[in-house]
Amino acid sequence: MRTPRPPFVKGEYYHFYNRGAHRASIFREPSNFLFVIRKI
Repeated sequence: MRTPRPPFVKGEYYHFYNRGAHRASIFREPSNFLFVIRKI
């Protein structure tokens, strides 16, 4: 069973990486990036 991720806390700082392993992009579409931003 997966361990649930803790929720984002308002007022805290978070670091998001903009590329994955071997410098691969993790946001293939602009909508992917917007999805993550809206979840914060």
